[in-house]
Amino acid sequence: LSASAHSKVVIFTVNSLGSSQSYLDVVQSNVDMFRALVPALGHYSQHGVLLVASQPVEIMTYVTWKLSAFPVNRVIGIGCNLDSQRLQYIITNVLKAQTSGKQVWVIGEQGEDKAISKTAMNRNLVKRHVKLHFEVKQH
Repeated sequence: LSASAHSKVVIFTVNSLGSSQSYLDVVQSNVDMFRALVPALGHYSQHGVLLVASQPVEIMTYVTWKLSAFPVNRVIGIGCNLDSQRLQYIITNVLKAQTSGKQVWVIGEQGEDKAISKTAMNRNLVKRHVKLHFEVKQH
């Protein structure tokens, strides 16, 4: 952890995954690991930004924020950002549709509970009756 000293950005990707663990067991294991790691990261990189890419990202971002004592704007969960970029690519490069300068966001929890932010969708997509099915396979 000392290698992160004075970092401007720390990407935190710790996950506890076991084939026999339930969802709640995985969350608890991640929280337990975060309790040991996040305060040290906060100590070594006191002025940095923590990017949390651990699942479930919403819960783990909140846990990181609470354990780090950082201001809320310096702890950022990045769970759906990659999905959002993939969808933006499909809309602009594959479907050749314009998004009127608005970013398209995929929001929600990892897996089937994701949704596309309706405020970002362009009227051209609706007019063309384009139905998007977006699936991210986890390996």
